[in-house]
Amino acid sequence: MTTVTSPITNLKDAIESRDAEGVWYADDAVLTILDRDNPPAAPASYRGLEEIGAYYRDICGRNMEHSVED
Repeated sequence: MTTVTSPITNLKDAIESRDAEGVWYADDAVLTILDRDNPPAAPASYRGLEEIGAYYRDICGRNMEHSVED
């Protein structure tokens, strides 16, 4: 039996296991971050492979537990 996982599950698993190289995105992707430090009025925005890759390498390189939730 073949197990099929969704792209969201793959993203969640990569982030939670701190695998920055397992996080995939399109060459022209835009990642917008809304959080305590980046409110809706001033969101952080990362564009393309280089910027998004650097963001995930930084986040996944931190010695902390990550949890992705809806």
